[in-house]
Amino acid sequence: MWWVVAGGVSVASAADLRAEDVVVVSADEQVADDLYVVARRVVIEGRVDGDAMLVAEEVRIDGVVEGDLAAVARTVKITGTVSDDVRLVGQSLILDADAHVADDVLGVGFGLWVHEDASVARDLAFTGYELLLDGTVGRDVSVAGSAVRVRGEVEGDLTAALSFPDDDASWVDLGQSGPLELLPPGLDLTSDARLGGDLVYHAPEPATVDGTIGGTTEHHQIAFANTQPTPSLAFRALRRMLGLALVGLTLLAVFPTLHGQVVDQVRDRPLRNLGLGVLTGLAGIVLAGTLAFSTLLLAGGLGVATLGGLSGAALLTGLLAEGALLTGFFLLIGWVAHVPVLYVVGDALWNRLDETRKPARGWVLLTALIPFTLLLLVPVVGSLTQAVTAAIGLGALAVLASERLAFRRQAAS
Repeated sequence: MWWVVAGGVSVASAADLRAEDVVVVSADEQVADDLYVVARRVVIEGRVDGDAMLVAEEVRIDGVVEGDLAAVARTVKITGTVSDDVRLVGQSLILDADAHVADDVLGVGFGLWVHEDASVARDLAFTGYELLLDGTVGRDVSVAGSAVRVRGEVEGDLTAALSFPDDDASWVDLGQSGPLELLPPGLDLTSDARLGGDLVYHAPEPATVDGTIGGTTEHHQIAFANTQPTPSLAFRALRRMLGLALVGLTLLAVFPTLHGQVVDQVRDRPLRNLGLGVLTGLAGIVLAGTLAFSTLLLAGGLGVATLGGLSGAALLTGLLAEGALLTGFFLLIGWVAHVPVLYVVGDALWNRLDETRKPARGWVLLTALIPFTLLLLVPVVGSLTQAVTAAIGLGALAVLASERLAFRRQAAS
């Protein structure tokens, strides 16, 4: 699925690709097509006629984006207009005064704040710690988190799933997040809140409801958790992206030649690598099971033979070997095998954007991590994406390992 999606990406040759420390689209500037940016800080004051895909520490949208907006940053602040969907991943997500989104908003982060003069034309979905909704949402709101405060208007339904962590969130550094504040856990609909549809929420405690609700109210009681709540799918996807970036950049720096050889294998025959990767993964599972069975059998045999000391030593050695095998295997399929596939996808994206411009290899890898992370947010597709990516990379590694082994045998003979 990941390979098919990546191969089917269609980006017009006129797309604007920028990789700098600070990228500013000035108020009198118009980007005629899609805009792709990797930077420390991004400011859009002008107009983007296509989609905008941004990766930075800080993103600010004061102008107009006619297509979709996808941003991954510590802080994202929108005061302008987005004519299509908005997908945000970051710590502090802000729809400030006069911000208008003509379609849906999907947010993943610590907090999302919607100003009283901001509006979302269709649905709003958020997962994180807190949602501060002071503005207007044209249809439904869905939230999974710990704290929700509504002062604005929701024309449809409000659905919330709240879990209360054992510890407060005072450890979070909101930095220059402006209006974001640390709310206590719970659901609070103030006297200014207006809900046109139903209120359905799952929470340990009843909500504070002083506003107007046009439909029914349903509270599904859940017990307090004795441990920290399980991280959300979106948080795990973000953590996964950061981990793959760290592993990938390390491999590029330490093993540049080996990485290039694996990338060539992935690029040349992806379907063959997919099949070989599945077989290699099954072989690894069989090997681990065989080793465990052999260890128990040997330890038991030595015990029957009244060689108790040797039995314990054999069991300990077998367990250590089993642990090393499993650790290496899961490190390989969970992290290392993904890197060459992501690099090939990133290289393909850059070639479609601008064949004459070749960025550093690290930027190529980071570029592919953006759509990869967005795919992980889709439950079934995300799991399938990871499985296919790991299989292709594992197959390429298996081919390279077999070729090197054959070469050494030939040289030795």
